[in-house]
Amino acid sequence: MEFLSARVSVERGASGTSIVFSPRLPRWKETLLVVWFTAWTCCGVYVAVELAHMPSSPQRAYVLAFMAFWLYFFLATGRTMLWRVKGFELMRVKDGAMTLKQSILGFGKAREHFMENVTRLAAIEMDERSWKWQLGQSFWVMGVERIGVEHFGRRGAFGRGMTGDEARAVTAELKRALAKSRKAG
Repeated sequence: MEFLSARVSVERGASGTSIVFSPRLPRWKETLLVVWFTAWTCCGVYVAVELAHMPSSPQRAYVLAFMAFWLYFFLATGRTMLWRVKGFELMRVKDGAMTLKQSILGFGKAREHFMENVTRLAAIEMDERSWKWQLGQSFWVMGVERIGVEHFGRRGAFGRGMTGDEARAVTAELKRALAKSRKAG
């Protein structure tokens, strides 16, 4: 096994190449994210308990609307926390196909792209002054996808939360594996 960075590992074998990206954070950021999620949960539970005891009034409608927004951010933050703590992204080139899977706690749907149908594979370059790049680098979001693929004329992307250097290294490795697989096939 070879490491392209602290978060990206490559394993080459006779049957194919596997690349695993782990979106782990430094320990202090992970702790901060878990504490923030726990505080958000406690606040929501407190408001829900108060809502249950609240008589029917216009204020109750406001609190219900507030709880809808709270629930949305609870789910988004919970998913991000699980992704950062227990998630990974698997990219595998094997038997003439490139398989991509985002996994959280072992769950996730694998997308398979047959190599003869992959027309383009490249790192997505982003302007570091853009708002999207700034938000994507924040540790409280899952991150933006940094590698683009074109399959049957449809564009897709993967590599959530990778740095530009990691995305370029993974793209080069995937291109090498695809070329090797095409020669063998």
